[in-house]
Amino acid sequence: MGRLGLLFELRHAETRPGETVTVVGARTELGAWDCYTSGLQLRTGASCYPCWAMLAPVWVSPGTSDSSASLCRSQDLDTPGHSVASPRVVRDASVIPEEPEVVSSGDSGDAEFSQASHFIHVEYKYVKDRRQVKDCGPSIQWEDSIANRLVSLPFEPGSIWIISDSKFNDVREQPRIVRTTLVEILARRDKLDMEFRHSLQDVSHSPEWSGREPEDDG
Repeated sequence: MGRLGLLFELRHAETRPGETVTVVGARTELGAWDCYTSGLQLRTGASCYPCWAMLAPVWVSPGTSDSSASLCRSQDLDTPGHSVASPRVVRDASVIPEEPEVVSSGDSGDAEFSQASHFIHVEYKYVKDRRQVKDCGPSIQWEDSIANRLVSLPFEPGSIWIISDSKFNDVREQPRIVRTTLVEILARRDKLDMEFRHSLQDVSHSPEWSGREPEDDG
């Protein structure tokens, strides 16, 4: 059936030494809301902190909720409900249109079904993991001041998208969704990974560094 590649980016998340930022969501590929064992790791570096980003895409497949106009919501969070975003979808990071791209449908009577069947819905939140920090209060900090984040992406099998949110625990600005390529991902990964590894040798107690080695992406 095909899959989409997703890279999450949080442009502003201030952290303390030892804290990390992860993303978790309703889908199995996003950990099914299990932030303790299945959250997706984000990274940062000296040149981009307090921005955090994923190094490699997570691949998601369409689910039953993607072919329906109604969306499921998690019952396990302290902040119920959705924050349904109307993201700006762009093909090129240097050009951001005023209105989101829309997949056109044929007959107006089937417009709702056709549009829903060509989009994949992603519900998620960012989390600060403080388990490596002593005497910091809760070991996990959810985005507890906002409803669940939710975006819809055009379902184009094999495509890769960057979901870029403005700030931790803040949804006043809509997410930016940018289509990217494998070449751009590798360049971005090499830069972040190099800074991360260098930091472990020189400034291991700086707030930018998590102290966790990257997992094998297969």
